Amino acid sequence: MGRKSKADERRPEILKSAYEVVKREGLENTTLAKIAEHMGVATSLLTHYYKSKIDIIESLAEYLSEIYNESVSVDFSSIQDPSERINAVLNARLWEYKNETPDDRVWYDVYNLSLRNDSIKEFLTKMYDQDRAIASEDLTAALGDVAGKVNVDDLGTALIMMMEGIGYYSTLMKEHQDINGAASIIKDMFLTYLDKVKNE
Repeated sequence: MGRKSKADERRPEILKSAYEVVKREGLENTTLAKIAEHMGVATSLLTHYYKSKIDIIESLAEYLSEIYNESVSVDFSSIQDPSERINAVLNARLWEYKNETPDDRVWYDVYNLSLRNDSIKEFLTKMYDQDRAIASEDLTAALGDVAGKVNVDDLGTALIMMMEGIGYYSTLMKEHQDINGAASIIKDMFLTYLDKVKNE
């Protein structure tokens, strides 16, 4: 097995530092110099691996996506019952707002930039397409024999839409309201729909 290249080692290190700086400073106040200072290196090291701040942000968005997908992944190997499987998927995804990683301040900063920057918007669009595909795969595995009765892509999209809504609302309201009951209602609505599909 070959040795890792410097790029393989340095790029993740740069992204982790960028994540910490954005979390502390906000995206608009983050500069290559501040990221380099956090790492204890010269700014020229960053520009050797990344052309610009936007280039780093694109990679940071991918990094956040990887962190997020790890936090909601479901291991089906020990879950055989279809009902338990679907519950595992919903619990992992609808309750992800309790997960502090990735940090909401960083995620929403990147999302906000996508509204003004076509390059970041295109990247996030691809990221959501990938996430929808992963969600659809999880749902297909969880539904088993009845997966053919439903448009799993639409189901995956609906799940992501619900997750985003819960996550955004929770970020704003977590100091004022316990939303666990409301999240349970959303989960029950999803399960009611699946029961309807199974019985058609």
